[in-house]
Amino acid sequence: MNYNLKSKKYKLNIILIASLTNLGAGGKFLHSLLDDHPEVLTIPNAIQQFCDVKNFDKKNKKDIIKQLDQFKEFFDSKYDVTKGRANLGPNKNLTIKINKKIFFNYLDNFLKENKWSLKNYILSVYFSYQFALNKSIKKKYIVIYLHDIFFLKIIHRLFNKSKILTTVRLPINSFATYTRNKKIKAERTKKIIRGDYLHWLYSVFKFQDIKEKIYCINIEELHKNPKQSLISMCKKINLKFDNSLLSSTFNGKIWHNPRKYVYAGFKFQNHNKVNYAEVEKDVCHLIDSSTKNFQTFLGYMRKNDLKIKINTKFPVKSFINYFFYLIKFFIFRSNKKNIYSMYELIRLRYNEFKNFNKKIGDIKKYDRNTNFKKKLILVNKNSHIFKRN
Repeated sequence: MNYNLKSKKYKLNIILIASLTNLGAGGKFLHSLLDDHPEVLTIPNAIQQFCDVKNFDKKNKKDIIKQLDQFKEFFDSKYDVTKGRANLGPNKNLTIKINKKIFFNYLDNFLKENKWSLKNYILSVYFSYQFALNKSIKKKYIVIYLHDIFFLKIIHRLFNKSKILTTVRLPINSFATYTRNKKIKAERTKKIIRGDYLHWLYSVFKFQDIKEKIYCINIEELHKNPKQSLISMCKKINLKFDNSLLSSTFNGKIWHNPRKYVYAGFKFQNHNKVNYAEVEKDVCHLIDSSTKNFQTFLGYMRKNDLKIKINTKFPVKSFINYFFYLIKFFIFRSNKKNIYSMYELIRLRYNEFKNFNKKIGDIKKYDRNTNFKKKLILVNKNSHIFKRN
């Protein structure tokens, strides 16, 4: 077998998927829709689950392969409970399994034949996965799913002719999901410090670092008018429309979203209102006021929707609550890893809070002065009016 990635058989077009409004914006859902398309080759996982993208060049080959070898969800999805791949199929009793020995046999051959690099490693993993499943690689596209937009600049630099698909969601709802899915849960939704909002918002505007234009899919509109949205997407990226796009699957098996609402496929009723219940009012107002032009461009707001003045003073009480919650959370888990994690969280919060008001001002200025039309191509414009309190 020819394992040279420069040969014609491995020359496929690349589609990169990321979430423009960060976590909880439906990137994995879009990935699941493309999963079973006859022209698409993909794997169920995000690449940073098995590869430290940011630090790839700082690590040796042995450690990188070891990280993949220890990623048990990659080889048997019964371990992938949190992302819903342990309960696939109509009866939620199916999983995905590949032979580890066969996979690494293919991977070793690819890595011997090609220069060691992040790009070649990613491609080698994708093709080895297909061969281990005895699947054809005679496709038109490789779909690479990124967990969030932080890695998009790095990966797009490797695949500079790729199409970029991003999902976008009503920012307050995206932020609610982001905080709900954090490892530290329970009290954090009501007492969340606004530093988390800053961390989230910077990622929202991270797409401006990308030189190429970005195709933007409104996740609410996708749930409301799925076929029209997907036909529009296919026209934009030159992909043939196929009815498989209307099924949410991984490796052809029906996928059930395991988050707050457990469902398969399209459910607009779970996306048709603003989630004020899980995010503090001042944070909601802060998100809306800081991203007003961004949201207006996306169709989430009308120009006269926001009339509330926002207090951007340093949230002392919220910070103190959060600090003591961290101590309580880690007090019974006093191993080195958790102590380090607590230190990192506090350090990040401190750095974010040092210039809290300045950052808010900079973000508002950025939102006010940015022409989003020059960067984003709307695939399916939002047709739903969100009622705001």
